Amino acid sequence: MLKYLLFSGRIVDAEEALRCRLVQRVVPTGQLVAETVALVEAVQASSAVTIRAAKLGIGHVRASADREGHRSAHPAGSRGVRRADLREGVAAFIEGLAPKFSAEGRGSRGRSRP
Repeated sequence: MLKYLLFSGRIVDAEEALRCRLVQRVVPTGQLVAETVALVEAVQASSAVTIRAAKLGIGHVRASADREGHRSAHPAGSRGVRRADLREGVAAFIEGLAPKFSAEGRGSRGRSRP
């Protein structure tokens, strides 16, 4: 569908883009800024190591699908799981606290309430 839209120049509305899976979700115009800020904050609160590993994994899956015609897992995806950020995330969840992830994947020495 994406190639068709790019080549044809056809414009689709938000609902059709959602049905075609060109977008993840649709929000009312008046809520766009608030929803965008909430998404950015959620990503920023995530472990940087896990985000990097996910980006690498997604890139690998796309490249593998192009090369091999199927999807395969990328070993970088497991790097974030083996790090202290996983322990930090699990501990914070159990304690009902917001996790404090480090940029290096070392977890944190303390957490604060959300």
